[in-house]
Amino acid sequence: SHAYTLPNRGVALQSRARRAFISIAPEGRERSSTGLVIRNSVARFSPGIKRSSTFVANWTDDRVVLTGNQLGMGIKATDRR
Repeated sequence: SHAYTLPNRGVALQSRARRAFISIAPEGRERSSTGLVIRNSVARFSPGIKRSSTFVANWTDDRVVLTGNQLGMGIKATDRR
């Protein structure tokens, strides 16, 4: 995965895990993600893009908290993979 810094303190994550904005342990893990909090984020597609995706794809059973996030049309909050 690769992170890119965008204007206004934004970050885009290009993940090997398709159709997810944030991926948790798609390639395995060394430490637990339990306690991770993802809050007050905005996720949406560019105008005119019609597709579906997941905001957080989690390949573990670790408890991750999502709170205060704004998700655009076609984006579901979480997905256990």
